[in-house]
Amino acid sequence: MEEFPLYRRSASGRNLYRIDAVDRFLEVQLIGSRVRRHEVVASAYPERVFVQDMIVCAQGAFTPIDAREFEQALARTG
Repeated sequence: MEEFPLYRRSASGRNLYRIDAVDRFLEVQLIGSRVRRHEVVASAYPERVFVQDMIVCAQGAFTPIDAREFEQALARTG
């Protein structure tokens, strides 16, 4: 069983995630010089599959990162 939170980066490097539970995560999205944050509660099946893919770093689409990297990006959201 995983211990939460878990931290991931997308393969593109433009999305950072803090996975708080199997059904919720916080995304920091880097769009040019802008930074957006999205809190997601995964209630639909496709969202739950997405969270599971992040947890296991499926198909190389996600890589683990440390909390500090995520928190630095989150701080840029204001």
